[in-house]
Amino acid sequence: MAVVIHYCDKAYKNRTRLITLRRFRGSHSGENMTALFIEIIKKYGFEDRLGYFIADNVKSNDVCIDLILQILKSALLLA
Repeated sequence: MAVVIHYCDKAYKNRTRLITLRRFRGSHSGENMTALFIEIIKKYGFEDRLGYFIADNVKSNDVCIDLILQILKSALLLA
């Protein structure tokens, strides 16, 4: 799984960075991808900085994004 971030730096210059490239083991189900992505989100601490998801048109990606948003929403409500 590759995670790329896009942001504006302090000088308002657009930046793009590959922050991780992780080997994915097991089936590529939405649930399995969610577990790995949540691990990455927590490691880099950008739970409250997500803006957009870009993925191809596979149902498992839709499931993954829906689950990530549910998990992050419930975490914010508990905080």
